[in-house]
Amino acid sequence: MSKRLWRVTIAVYGVLSSGMVLADENTDVAIVAGSNQESEVAAANELGRILKSLYPRRQFKVVSESATRESSFTVYAGTKDSLASLLTDETRSKLDVPGSYVVFAKQNNGQQTGCIIGADLQGLWHGMYGLADRLGCGFYLSYDTIPEGGLGDFSFDGWKLENQPLVPVRMVFDWHNFLSGCSTWELEHWNKWTDQSHKMGYNAVMVHAYGNNPMAGFSFKGVDKPVGYLSSTRVGRDWSTNHVNDVRRLFGGDVFDDPVFGCEAAIEGTDRERTEAAQNLMAQAFANAERQSVDVYFAVDVDTHSANPQELITLLPEHARFDIGDFWLARPDTPEGYAFYKAQVETLLDVYPQIDCLVVWHRTGRTPWMDFEFDEMPKSWQDEFNAECRETPEAKTLWHSHHLFAISKIVRTFQRAVDELGRKDIDIAFGSWNFAFLPASDRFLPDDVTLIPLDWLVLRDQSIFDTAERRASVAEVATHRPVIPIAWAHHDDGNYVGRPYTPYRNFYDLLVEMKCDNAGYGIIHWTTKPLDLYFRSLVNQCWAQSRNESLDVTCRQMAADCVGEAQADPFGRYLADWVTTIPKIGRETSDFFIDHELKDLPAVEAGHQRRVAMLDALDEGKLTKAGRDWVRYFKGLEQYVLDIYRTEDTFNRAKRQHRLGNLDAARSAVPECKPEEVIERFAEFSQHGGMTRGERGLVVSMNTRWLSHYVRLRQQLGVEPIRYNFARTSHDLLAQSRGIFTFHFDQEQSVWETLGAEETGYEVFALPGETAVVKTDDTSETEAEICRTGIESDTPIELTVAPIMRRDSRGSRYSGAASLPAGCYRLTLLMLKPQAEAAGSCILEVKVAASGGEGACQFEPLKANYLRLACRGNSVNAWNSIHEVRCEALLREPSSVVASGHMEGHEAAKAVDGKGDTRWAVEGREHWIQFALDPDKTFDRVAVDWFEGGRREYDFDVLVSDDGEDWEELAYQPTEQAIATDRIEIARQTGGQDRVLKRSYDVRLDAPGSVKVTLAPSKGKALLCGLILEPVAQ
Repeated sequence: MSKRLWRVTIAVYGVLSSGMVLADENTDVAIVAGSNQESEVAAANELGRILKSLYPRRQFKVVSESATRESSFTVYAGTKDSLASLLTDETRSKLDVPGSYVVFAKQNNGQQTGCIIGADLQGLWHGMYGLADRLGCGFYLSYDTIPEGGLGDFSFDGWKLENQPLVPVRMVFDWHNFLSGCSTWELEHWNKWTDQSHKMGYNAVMVHAYGNNPMAGFSFKGVDKPVGYLSSTRVGRDWSTNHVNDVRRLFGGDVFDDPVFGCEAAIEGTDRERTEAAQNLMAQAFANAERQSVDVYFAVDVDTHSANPQELITLLPEHARFDIGDFWLARPDTPEGYAFYKAQVETLLDVYPQIDCLVVWHRTGRTPWMDFEFDEMPKSWQDEFNAECRETPEAKTLWHSHHLFAISKIVRTFQRAVDELGRKDIDIAFGSWNFAFLPASDRFLPDDVTLIPLDWLVLRDQSIFDTAERRASVAEVATHRPVIPIAWAHHDDGNYVGRPYTPYRNFYDLLVEMKCDNAGYGIIHWTTKPLDLYFRSLVNQCWAQSRNESLDVTCRQMAADCVGEAQADPFGRYLADWVTTIPKIGRETSDFFIDHELKDLPAVEAGHQRRVAMLDALDEGKLTKAGRDWVRYFKGLEQYVLDIYRTEDTFNRAKRQHRLGNLDAARSAVPECKPEEVIERFAEFSQHGGMTRGERGLVVSMNTRWLSHYVRLRQQLGVEPIRYNFARTSHDLLAQSRGIFTFHFDQEQSVWETLGAEETGYEVFALPGETAVVKTDDTSETEAEICRTGIESDTPIELTVAPIMRRDSRGSRYSGAASLPAGCYRLTLLMLKPQAEAAGSCILEVKVAASGGEGACQFEPLKANYLRLACRGNSVNAWNSIHEVRCEALLREPSSVVASGHMEGHEAAKAVDGKGDTRWAVEGREHWIQFALDPDKTFDRVAVDWFEGGRREYDFDVLVSDDGEDWEELAYQPTEQAIATDRIEIARQTGGQDRVLKRSYDVRLDAPGSVKVTLAPSKGKALLCGLILEPVAQ
């Protein structure tokens, strides 16, 4: 039996046997707040709500003390100051620690009275939730539980407890960027996050603003800081966020009610409008935290490009800024530079007066403030740094020493600004990833600045908490300065779904060993469910009454809360196994939801069978109604992880066969890959226990960052049509590692890649919403929908048709991305004339051509001394292998050919020996071969006879040089084989505007390659709405 519920049961028996009188059914229970302070009154109202859920037959009212005579029961809720008269010396002595509380019952003026008294406002709230926990409520990050059917009649049974937090800061930290994180939250989600964190025993929440985040926007000298967007499926691109036309059409899309997934503050508009929308949302969220006496930590980037807007910094006189190459940084040690930083701080405190700690945040490198050379610092800074190092010579060798010395000036500026603005109550902290920044920060920052490091290396199983040596490295700094380490509930760069990290054992003792117990800890996360156990375990370990609570105890308590006492033991054992052994997989920070090959499927299957057997063994008849729902949830989660492993295993098998050129084997494997069904099942089982915002975000993420890669492979194998939709796309140029892909899911859930002005270089048009598209007999509803938008141009539209997602978000080409297998295809072009024009006013010349196989490149005529091919392997492997290179200007002397390397017997000179059975060959993704040219000859074509070029696509660039040192990359087009030509008079052939025109052409590729479409306007503009290239069965 649960320890918590056991206490309640025994206490109720004691009350009944003693003959105490319980309240009459119609008697109200009065709740009195200790004072009129907003947080105290809010706590009293929250207490009434909780007690009502436990005792539904009773009425609980917050009243003034004078009204308590009408009630048989009175509850006082306040602090040791506001309710001092109710405390004895003994109970008062238990409230010395901030955040502590006592709960007790007593007779007061002949009336039964319950008292919840905190050392301060935070203690009051913790006492209220601590009592609810004692009475049987379960509080978790994503949900609450209450005893099924309530507790019967109200009494003060169980109202005897006390507790004290063991560390002062217990922080929950959600990070803005992903659709599955807080970027898509509305106010109700922000409030719930704060509420649930508070209920568990946390006392602080933290958010972080990248330099582009509109919630940290401000103005300086009348100029608004450029900002980006809160991420949604329509705007905002942080960390590979992809867009989609309508989330309701996604696989699993039934969980959405609207076409766009995101918060209402994720608007377009001007910099100021985006800033005001985001700040209005966050101000309300922080106001809710303030009402509950939850501390607010606000972290803001200071070192990145977007955090140092050149539009604002160049308004400063030159002596107030310094340049690092072609970029300016503001000098915080000048009056004008200080004014720049103060403007930011002043705006933050004006918009968010609830901030308790302002955190200056920096990255670990590759930013303007973390990459400049020592001699790029102002001369006075160099002298000051050298003087500091003469005092402590070891400081010069510390990690990023001169960078952190420079950033310390920004930290001091923030501190000065806060003081001058009359907010000396606000603390200043300094944070970043990992722990390497601690020593230099400790050396150069003021002593009262708290350091907040993220335990990022837990991703690589190198957590700071894991070894005595690592813990000691933190203790060296934390001995004399507050350090708040941030643990990871899961990891955005991997280990994102499946389960949280296994909670640390003896966590409080680890903090003591690290000397962080005088500061506290935090937990970073994005999603909420199923991370609840991690948050519950760590916070329980940091309260006196549950110090270092074992994982088994926490699991059993969570089991009792979720499925009921009768099956708490077996379900608790399952939870302990689950949180320790089920794989953690997936990531949110790249183009790939699964970014590496998942290993050891047999072991994963064995673990799945063992854990599911534990769930199957539960006695369903002894489960609560909610318990049956939670068991279904965990069974679904188990199946989901196994499904991903099995799907990825087959996917990787198909990719390997494709790379080897075994198309039949790859094609036979692909039908077994059904990510669509995996996503549908995820959306279904996630609704058990209440579907969270994060789980909805994952539905989008899996459709656009997992399924899309399966679609691309199917297209590379010639088993799925390629579909392009031409429409407006949105791009957040200030986003970190910005996503670049936009998808259109049609009514049949087929995936189209959407290409707009940025992707094609052509202007986009769209029909007004009220305009109806006129279909022809052979036009489907989907095709009519596609024709509502398109691209148009006064010059020829030239498009290469190849599998979707040809380049990743960093601009690199995916292996084999541009290659289609040899075979027959049907090309369909969809068009619509959006303006009313006379017949003959819009005439297009259409050309369809195929490229590939021969490896010939065409470019503008030129002269040069040297030609180089930069080779990066091929679609099968990392080998670069050339039988022969032909070029009109080529000098064919063997001694003039050099290369970065070669395989024995396959030297560079063999690429010009005129023999078709010899070749240059070398393995590796970064190699080159170089040829001498006749400088007097003009050439516009290079032909490369690649080894097995008929079945492999080679990845290479063509470069030229006059001196062999400086190279220019040529923009080239593969040579083409004309397939079809056509002349289209849109108005005449459609019979008018807004009518769909559908033209189809047979295409045959004799070797792997791509299809090129050219639409040249003879009259009017060239235009195109959609394109389909469909494989034709042989």
